[in-house]
Amino acid sequence: MQPQKKLAEDDTLNNKGADDSTKQAAATYSSSRYWVIGTLVSAVALGVIIATSGVTFRNVCRPVPAMVRLRAEQPH
Repeated sequence: MQPQKKLAEDDTLNNKGADDSTKQAAATYSSSRYWVIGTLVSAVALGVIIATSGVTFRNVCRPVPAMVRLRAEQPH
């Protein structure tokens, strides 16, 4: 009966280890999913910021050549 008892203890230990590993894997999966979603949202937000700042930069810089021409036409 001793070997069967040892096998039962080993089986219990293996099942506990499997349950613990399953919980840890679920937590890791959930955490990594949030990291991926957060990274994607951050990338999109950064892209929008860069796109809108480029438009703003162009709108601010567009009149600069005209101002330079006007300044060149004025006598010193």
